[in-house]
Amino acid sequence: MNLDQARGMLVGLAVGDALGAPLEFTEAREPDNYLTEMVGGGTHATAIGEWTDDTSMALAIAESYQSTSEFQADRIQRSFNAWLRDGAFTWRGKCFDIGHTTLSALNTAEKHGYHNPYAGSMNKYGKGNGALMRMAPVIIANHNNRDKCITEAIQQTLLTHGSNTCVDYSVAFASDLFACGELDKYEALDLPNLRLPKNTDRHKVMSGGYVKETYECAWWALENTTTFEDAVILAVNRGHDADTVGAVTGQLAGVKYGYDSIPKRWVEVLKMHDNIMDAADCLYHLGNGFGVMPNRQEIESVLAFIPQLTLPDFKPIISWIGEESYPIYHSAMINLNREIDKPCWSGDGSFGYSDQSQDALKQGSLKDIVDFFSRYRRGTQWGGDRWQADVFEKGDVMAALLRLKEFSYDRNSPTTASIPLR
Repeated sequence: MNLDQARGMLVGLAVGDALGAPLEFTEAREPDNYLTEMVGGGTHATAIGEWTDDTSMALAIAESYQSTSEFQADRIQRSFNAWLRDGAFTWRGKCFDIGHTTLSALNTAEKHGYHNPYAGSMNKYGKGNGALMRMAPVIIANHNNRDKCITEAIQQTLLTHGSNTCVDYSVAFASDLFACGELDKYEALDLPNLRLPKNTDRHKVMSGGYVKETYECAWWALENTTTFEDAVILAVNRGHDADTVGAVTGQLAGVKYGYDSIPKRWVEVLKMHDNIMDAADCLYHLGNGFGVMPNRQEIESVLAFIPQLTLPDFKPIISWIGEESYPIYHSAMINLNREIDKPCWSGDGSFGYSDQSQDALKQGSLKDIVDFFSRYRRGTQWGGDRWQADVFEKGDVMAALLRLKEFSYDRNSPTTASIPLR
């Protein structure tokens, strides 16, 4: 999986969700009446480009990885409840669409204080599609580790859906996405074939809330089309649980064809597009072993110090006091140090100082910059009170900030497209 595919999977989820939302609870349409544009409306009166519970729950799962670098079941369950009760992870600030099985699980988890976050019912009737619709974050965060990918796919399923059927389809779908929607790669995994025959008549393709129907419809749409756009349009126009069918198809088509294949007219109106894109980037680079990385807001907060640090009269140490000559640091330096004293700037400190440090920083990755700041912050622990000021005076800090500015303002350039931004 490459970065474009990772972005395609998560943004594709939201696009399919938003495209299908107006068609939820409606009958299937015929080709001459297919909905092909983001129009909003429907049962939930969605705005153009607004998505529903599928994307909200996916973002809640992503938050755990973004904040802690790992899958934390209790944290995710609390985030689910924050979405349900407070409208977190939504555009309109309110939860307006939730399945019965999911609602029951969230209420159970909250009632018991989240001591057991795996609240999914094992009732034989609880075979909904609520776990498939939010799968993308788990796959992207583990795209280099299939065993962990499948394990955490099962874990996220059990948060709300405990039936064996739901788990089976989650394993299959996680494997599909891990194989980037490529049939030959999936078949090499030697898993059961749960798909419909490719030539199944569309009138026999169901698209209700039953996990089996959603999975079959998504794969049928993917196999009978050759583009992201056509696959998602074909899927959502089967109606019924159209937003979730769209979200599941969007994940499959997104990882198969990539973000750049998603029609720009849909991307431009997608609510919270940049937030979703940032989440995809963070998850992807987490899957490459980078850990938690700063998001654009955290980067901008650090870059805000550049004007003060480049004033002609700026000096890291403004005076000395006491018999032992204790340094009084410039307020800008103190405040910058506070700003980078956050988990997102806590790298492994592997950046090595040398006479060529500035040259290395000018060409470094975001991970290099994070590691530089991490070691810079720890420097006084073994380098004495002047150590950080010395690093400032040599110009290394400014070199790091200027390189960071390139990442923040030119995220899609050839030199920074692979830079991890949460």
